[in-house]
Amino acid sequence: AMGIVPRFIEPKSKYVLRDEEIPGAHNEIKSHTITSKYVVPMPISLPAPSAQSSRNSFSRGAHVLALYPGDSRFVKGVVSAAPGDSGG
Repeated sequence: AMGIVPRFIEPKSKYVLRDEEIPGAHNEIKSHTITSKYVVPMPISLPAPSAQSSRNSFSRGAHVLALYPGDSRFVKGVVSAAPGDSGG
């Protein structure tokens, strides 16, 4: 699930993750303390898909995380064809 990291606890090398999607029993926002093993930083913005750049173009065989359609879950994937590939 996606969340926001409001702070980093340096002595413990842990992140406080605020879960923006699943409210608690009384609609309070849940927080979790997790290690960096479970954190994948996401960019705040990306260029438009039509504007090809190094930030939105991946070569064949690259390992990526893709946002599951209509949801906020990410799935692991491997790029099978890149823009300009003759096979894609």
